[in-house]
Amino acid sequence: MTALEPYPRLGEAVRSRVQGQDPESSPARAARWIAEVAGASLRGVIFFGSRKTQAGPDGWSAHDFFLLPAGYPDFYRALRARGLQTRSPALLAALNRILPPNQIALTPALGGEVAFRAKCAVITLDRLVRETSHRRRDHFCAGRLFQPTELLFASDDLAREDILDALVSAHALTFTWIRPWLGPRFDVET
Repeated sequence: MTALEPYPRLGEAVRSRVQGQDPESSPARAARWIAEVAGASLRGVIFFGSRKTQAGPDGWSAHDFFLLPAGYPDFYRALRARGLQTRSPALLAALNRILPPNQIALTPALGGEVAFRAKCAVITLDRLVRETSHRRRDHFCAGRLFQPTELLFASDDLAREDILDALVSAHALTFTWIRPWLGPRFDVET
């Protein structure tokens, strides 16, 4: 039995809430910029964190993204080719394989007076699927992706479905963690 099976409506609710909301928002434009830079090496971009939830971000707060490459070497080579990373793509890829996700900072060129800062957790889509399942090695991914998230970019329909499944699984897992402490009936307010 998967974490989701006892809660079939949870999957529907999560899927409906995480679909991209405003294609012209700064995060959506940043995701498109990152996808253009990374090219075919990128499978998806997820927006989460304090900027997504509006939990008191200030002008210096970065936007939190999960960047989901097909593989690490091509992704880091694409960033380096555009001057966005100075470290060796081979080193970054090796570190990412050992202890994913890597954390990188990007400043997408969106125009405007205020620089857009993105704090990016880099993990392959395959690894994200694992890390939001019962086979996860720790709670890092599930613990971040159970909160409000937004799928900003998917390279194709298969990637979109895999990302949505991972987000639903993160919610289902964390729901099982807290369910024993909830009353028999509850809603968002109580």
